Amino acid sequence: MKKNVNFNYPNDEYKNVNVFGHLWGDDVQNLIKVIQNNENEFNNNNNDDSERELYDLILLADCVFFHSEHKKLLQNCYDCLNKDGICLVSFSHHQPALKERDLNFFTIAKNDFGFNIIEKITTNEFELIHGETDHDNPNTRRSVYLYVLQLTKEQNK
Repeated sequence: MKKNVNFNYPNDEYKNVNVFGHLWGDDVQNLIKVIQNNENEFNNNNNDDSERELYDLILLADCVFFHSEHKKLLQNCYDCLNKDGICLVSFSHHQPALKERDLNFFTIAKNDFGFNIIEKITTNEFELIHGETDHDNPNTRRSVYLYVLQLTKEQNK
């Protein structure tokens, strides 16, 4: 990722780009410090911790097939988002037989964390890179989904 940032911003054009590792389920204080430091630097904003700045938007790409990590990932999203924050979740079903386990991510998001699915978008226009197997429905693996999840003010801690 650092290589990509350096390639796309070779002259340090964007000083607010930060790249570092994070393990789902770990404490999110380092993630929150990044946005607080950027807010302070660019807005001369010195909020105290009672009004700490959190993220408005989190992008999740190709994560829902990690079934054992759903709750950890959602907890981190919940902890990092503003009260009415948005998660954009894009995914495809890597193993069509496990589609229901993939979709359980959204059940957990709603029931355990208070996210609402406000939009679902599907496209079936992609060619398969790795080919189809006999048990695949051709449209299942070439479909890409985008779900928009929103946390509401009443539901955030």
